[in-house]
Amino acid sequence: MIWYILIIKLICTTVITALDAVSKNLLTPIVEYGEACGYESCPQTKPDYLNVHIVASTHGELGGSRTFLEHFTGDGSQMFTTSDINMKNILDSVITSLWTDSARTFTLSDITYFFYWWKDRDSTVRRMVYELIRQGRLFFVGGGWGMSDESTTHYHAIIDHYTYGLRKLNATFLECARPLVTWQADTFGHSREFASLMAQMGFDGHFISPISFDDELARMTSRSLEFVWRGSDDLGAETDIFTHKLFDGYWSPPGFCFGIGCTDPMIVVDAEFNNVAERIQAFKKQILEHQSPFYTTNNVMVVMGQKMGYHDAKIWFTNIDTLIRSINEAKRKDDEVHLNLMYSTPACYLKEIKKALPVLKTKQDDFLPIANDKNAYFTGMFYSRPAIKYLARELHLYLLIAKQLQMFGHLKNHDQLFEDIQWIAGDTIDHSIIKIPEFARRIPERFLPSHSPALFDEMVFIAEKIPPMGYRSYYLQIEGSRTKRAIIKKMTKNKKRKFLTRQSHSVKASDNNLITQYDDDYYLDELTHKPTIIEFANVSKGEEDSLKEYGYVLTPRSKSNETYKATEAPKREGGIEAHHLDNISTDSITPHQLNLSSSCTGAPTPDHTELPTINSTEKSSDTTTTTSASITPLLTSTIKTATDYYGDEGSFNITNDEENNGEVTWEQELMFRGQYLHYAYTIITQYLQALRLYKELPYVEIDWCVGPIPVDDAFGREVFVRYSTDLQNNGVFYTDSNGRQTIKRIKNKRYTHQMVYTDDISANIYPITSKVYIEDTNKNIRFSIFPDRGEGCTSLDEGEIDVMVHRRLAIDNNGPTDGINDTAVETGLVIRGKHRLYLSKADYKPNKFFEKKFAKELEIQPQIFTSAHPFYDSSIGYTNWSECRNEYSALNKKLPIGLHVLSFEKWNEKLLIRFENYLESTDVVKNGVKIVNILNLFNDYLITGCEETMLGTNIRRSDYFKMEWQKGKFVKKFNDVYGNDSNLEFADDVGRQYEKVNLAVGIKLVPQQIRTFVCSYRLVREMS
Repeated sequence: MIWYILIIKLICTTVITALDAVSKNLLTPIVEYGEACGYESCPQTKPDYLNVHIVASTHGELGGSRTFLEHFTGDGSQMFTTSDINMKNILDSVITSLWTDSARTFTLSDITYFFYWWKDRDSTVRRMVYELIRQGRLFFVGGGWGMSDESTTHYHAIIDHYTYGLRKLNATFLECARPLVTWQADTFGHSREFASLMAQMGFDGHFISPISFDDELARMTSRSLEFVWRGSDDLGAETDIFTHKLFDGYWSPPGFCFGIGCTDPMIVVDAEFNNVAERIQAFKKQILEHQSPFYTTNNVMVVMGQKMGYHDAKIWFTNIDTLIRSINEAKRKDDEVHLNLMYSTPACYLKEIKKALPVLKTKQDDFLPIANDKNAYFTGMFYSRPAIKYLARELHLYLLIAKQLQMFGHLKNHDQLFEDIQWIAGDTIDHSIIKIPEFARRIPERFLPSHSPALFDEMVFIAEKIPPMGYRSYYLQIEGSRTKRAIIKKMTKNKKRKFLTRQSHSVKASDNNLITQYDDDYYLDELTHKPTIIEFANVSKGEEDSLKEYGYVLTPRSKSNETYKATEAPKREGGIEAHHLDNISTDSITPHQLNLSSSCTGAPTPDHTELPTINSTEKSSDTTTTTSASITPLLTSTIKTATDYYGDEGSFNITNDEENNGEVTWEQELMFRGQYLHYAYTIITQYLQALRLYKELPYVEIDWCVGPIPVDDAFGREVFVRYSTDLQNNGVFYTDSNGRQTIKRIKNKRYTHQMVYTDDISANIYPITSKVYIEDTNKNIRFSIFPDRGEGCTSLDEGEIDVMVHRRLAIDNNGPTDGINDTAVETGLVIRGKHRLYLSKADYKPNKFFEKKFAKELEIQPQIFTSAHPFYDSSIGYTNWSECRNEYSALNKKLPIGLHVLSFEKWNEKLLIRFENYLESTDVVKNGVKIVNILNLFNDYLITGCEETMLGTNIRRSDYFKMEWQKGKFVKKFNDVYGNDSNLEFADDVGRQYEKVNLAVGIKLVPQQIRTFVCSYRLVREMS
C-alpha cells in the first residue's frame, strides 16, 4: 500500500486555485455560435421514433491488476508487458477524435486519470478541451475521486472525496463541467446510504451496474429497470433519486465492441466487403428485441465502450458514425419501428425520460449482496484486503484531524499538502483499490513489518494501552527502544515516569432533547483523583513468545495530576501482578465487579454508585470460548465465540464446500485476572482471540489476530468469527449502511424479488461498516457487534452472528489477476483487529443512542501523537510542561445530543462547516429535531455569515431545484414493513420547503440530516 501512496504523491497536481479571466472566457459557451452545455446541449429527439442515445464511454481502474501509474502509462508489471492500451493514450486519442467531428460526444467518469493527464497538457490542447467542455461534447459523470466502493466505505469518507472531486472540476472548468448524474458502473453492489448521499449532493440521476441477476430478470419482467430510489426514510423525498440500471454495464451491446481484444466484426463500407446492411439488422434486433421492450418510454440508452476502451478512438468513432448514419438514412418499412440514433450523454437521456412523464416503480432497500448467477454471490469483496480497509479508515481519520488542526491551530498555508493527501484518500476508497489486489503487493523493505519483540518501543506500548475512548493529555519521559520484557524490568526498577493532567477545558452543558436522566458527560472521560492501577500479566518466557504484543496490558484507569512510579508487588504464579502507585491520594479504591454488559437503565457513568452485579464465568471447550454474563436482575445471556473457515471459491465469491470447510481447534488457552481488567486468550496455530473486559465500560472488547492463513494444501480459507448467543432472532439481523442508517436483513429473503440461489451462506453475507446486531423480541434483548473496519457478516442460525475477518485463496475462479493472496516476507499476511460486543435492552432509547454515539466514537476515536517541540529542551520536566497549554476545546459549548460537527475546514478564505444529526427517528423519544447556534459556537472563530450549499458544496442550496417524478408509493418505515406486512403504512411524501437559515435563531436538523455551509468568519483572538 505504501508503494502505491509513494507513486500517488509524485503525481499530484497543483492546488485548487481560481481561474484567470482568459480561462473563464474560454469555458463560457458562446451563445451567438449556438454553444451550450449541460441539458441545453442535448440533441433533438423525434416523438414518433425510438430514440437511441449512443453514449461513448470507457472504464479505467485505479487499481486491480495494475497500479495507477501502470494503468496510465502502460508500463509493464509482474504479470503484464508494456502496453499501448493505457489511459494516457486513451485520453489523447479521444480528445483528438472529438475535435475532428463536432457531432461526437464522449462521457468520462475517470476523473483522477483525467486530472493527471491534464497537468502536462500544453496550452493548445487545453484550449481544445475548454471548447469541448463548453459545447457539452466532453461530459463528466460521477465527479468522485474514483468510483467509490459502496459496500464497506464510510459515509464521511464518501462525502469528503466527492467534495474534493467536484470542487476540483468546478475550480478548473466552471459550471459546464458539473456532473449532473452519478456513474457507479462497476461496483460490487449498491447501498441505500450511497443513493441518499448522491441525492443530497444534488445529482439528478443515479446510473448503476451491476445488480443481482435474479433481481435484474424480475425488473426486466416488470419493466422497472428505471425507478425512484428513496435513500432515507427519515429524510423522505429529499433523498429520492431517479435510478437507471445500465443494461450492459459499461460494455457495448453484444456484437458491437470495436476495441482491441474484441472479436466483433467492424462495420465495413467498402464496396467489395460491405457488411453495413447485415450489421444494421443485427443492431436493430439487439435494440428492438433485447433492450427496448423492458423500458417504458420511447428512449433507450446504449453504452458503446469497454474496459480501457478507446485507446484506438478513431476506430470506435468511425464505426459508431457509420452505424448512426446508416440507420438514420436507411429506408424504412411502414410497419417497422423507426429508430433515431444520436450521440448523447446520460444526462440528455435522463432529460428525455423526464419529458416522457413515466410512472416509475419505487425502491427502499439496497442492492447488496449481488450475484451473477445462482452459484456466485459477490460477497468475498466485502472483507477482502482487511489491511487496506483499515488503512483507508485511518487515512481518512488523519485527514480530518489535519483539516481541523489547520484551522484551530492557525497554521500557515498547507494547501499543497492537503492536495496530496486528499488525492490519496479519495483513491483508497475506489472499488478497485479497497477490495482488489496487486498494487499493494510491492512494498519497500523498510516498511515491511518486523516480527522482533523490539518492534514496539515503550512510548508506543504505553500509548496503545490507554482504555478506549479516553480523552487525555500525557507527558511521557522515555527514550530508546527495548523489548517488552525490558519494559517490565525497567518499570519495576522505578526508572520511568509518566505524568497525567486533568482537562482544563472540560465541556459543561446539558441537553434535554432526548432523555433528561441520560448523563452524556461520562463519555467526556472526566478526571478523578483516584489512584491509577497498572496491571501486568506475569507470563513465562515461552508464553511471552507466543503472545508477542498480546502478552500484557498497561491501562491507566483514571486521570490524576500526581506523578507516579511503578513499584513491584510480590510475585506469584500466574494471574495478574498489580503495581500500585507511590504518592497516591488517601481516597479508597472501591472494588466493583467486572462489567461485562451494560445496565438497561442507562449507560454507566462514574456518578452511578450502584453498578449492576456481574457473575462471570469462563470455560473452554474444544472449539469455543464461552463467557456467561448474568446482570442481576435485568439481563441474562450467554455468548460463545468460535473461529472457523470456509473453503475458497474465488476473489468475488465464497462457497459452502463442506469438504474444504472446517473448525479451528484450540491449542492453548490463557486467562489473566485483575481488579480492573480480565484478559482471556485463545491461541491457535494461525489464529488468536483476546477477550478484554474493562471495568466500568459497557462493552466487551474482542482483539482478534488471524494469519498467516495456510494454503499449502492448495485450499484457500475464508476465516470468520462466530458469536453464538441464546437469543432467538428468527433469521433477522440488522446492518448499517455505510456507517449511517440501519437496514433490516432476513435470511434467504429479498424485499423486491424472489431469490434464486443454491448456497445460503454467500447469499446471506452482507457488508458492515460500523455495526451489526440481532434482537430477541420476547426477551427484549439486543446483541450488537462493532467492527473496526469494513467486513462481511451474516446470521445463519438462531442467535448467531458470523463476522468475516480475513481470507486467502490458493487459486481463483476469475483468472490469475484477481487472486486474493496477500503476503509479506513471502508468507501470508497477519491481520489484527477488534470487535466490540454490546448487550442491551432492545426497546430502550438511551441504549440505542449509546450505540449510535459509540459507533461515531470508534470512527473518529482520539489519536495519540508525540513530538519533541523545538521550544522544549531535553531536560524539561513535568512542571514546565504543565505550565503550557496542553489541552484545548474548539467548542465554546457542548452540542445537543446527537449532533456532530462533520466538517470544519478551510475553504479558500472561508470555512466549510457541516453539521449532522446522526440519530435515526427510531432512536429518539419525540421528533428528534435538534437546533444549534453557530454564531458563537467555536473558540477563536466568530461566524459572521453563512451560505448553505448542497452536500457536495458545488451547488448553492438556493439555486437547486429537484427533479420531481411520477412514482408509486413508499412505505413509511422500511424496517418495520420488511417481513411483516401487517405494519404496512405509507409515507405522506410532503417534502420540506427550503428556508434560508437565520443564524440568530439557529440551524435546525431533523434525524439523519446533514447541512452544509460555507461561512465567513472573524478571528476573535490568537492562540495562546
